Amino acid sequence: MNEVQKIVMQYCKDITKNIIPSNIYVKKAVKRFMNDLKNESLPSWDYYMDWDIAQKFYDFTKSLVLTNGKHLQLLPWQLFILSQLTSWRYKNQNSKMRFRSGAVFVPRKNGKTNGLMFPLLLWDFLTTPSSETYFFEKDMRQAEKMFRDLRTICKNSKGLKDIIDDTGTNIFYKNSKISYFAADTVAIDGYAPSLATVDEYFCFSNDKPVTAMRYGSRARENGLVLIITTAGTDISLPAYDEDEKVRKILNGLLTDDTYFGIIYGIDESDDWKKPESYVKANPSIDTIIDRKILEQDLHGRTRAAEPPDRLQSQDAEYLDKRNEQLDFPPEVGHRSPK
Repeated sequence: MNEVQKIVMQYCKDITKNIIPSNIYVKKAVKRFMNDLKNESLPSWDYYMDWDIAQKFYDFTKSLVLTNGKHLQLLPWQLFILSQLTSWRYKNQNSKMRFRSGAVFVPRKNGKTNGLMFPLLLWDFLTTPSSETYFFEKDMRQAEKMFRDLRTICKNSKGLKDIIDDTGTNIFYKNSKISYFAADTVAIDGYAPSLATVDEYFCFSNDKPVTAMRYGSRARENGLVLIITTAGTDISLPAYDEDEKVRKILNGLLTDDTYFGIIYGIDESDDWKKPESYVKANPSIDTIIDRKILEQDLHGRTRAAEPPDRLQSQDAEYLDKRNEQLDFPPEVGHRSPK
């Protein structure tokens, strides 16, 4: 059992035994993973977890130096997600990856950019021949900021700055490239992404970026389109459909072995004011997230004084609390969930 396997299996054990507080959908994601591992011995099960690849990926992430000058150190929950996305393979073809789509829902400030998106983008960029590695942001200003941060990581990280070609709008390595788009970018057809990440999908008014990337990725043996987002409050948006799909898969109502999903948040019956509740929603608490600051953000607001729509938005951002879970006054209209 290598280092990654020990960390991931311990995380699963801690979730299962409630040592780490978690909501029902994190528990179900862990259960799905454990069942998948058991299925490896079945002739009818097409996949296996390549822990050697997972270790190589983990070793690579340790070499990345973030914009603050510190080396990246993935947390167990991040490694649980990323090891699966990179290392589930087909038994009859090790080069072929299992997952082609997925969605990770996690509240803001938990390290989804540095701890999920950036290492996955760079791994695909460097290990996939002729990769087309893309990321989408809510607007061009945010996309350019993320790209500047990614360029800084490349410049900071030993072994990267000397092998890449940074043109300012693209990063190249051999025949591979990283580029970026905004939610409203028009010309996004005709690409064949090896990886496309979609950040803060609840800020996207339509599903064209995700649909275009999924269609384009079909041209490749491996093509992953991954949504990484906080929750939102408008159930008319396409992100809500992805949220529903994850819940259906984890509830056993839908089978899609090529779709990865996990939702960090509070349970419907939880009292948001209790620490054991908001800890569930914030897997990086006491590491990336300062508990006292989070408590101040949650308790420092006066719910009677705040506009209901602002409370609604904050509950989604900090707790991944869905529309139908929100406890705002009934006079504030909102659509019933599907």
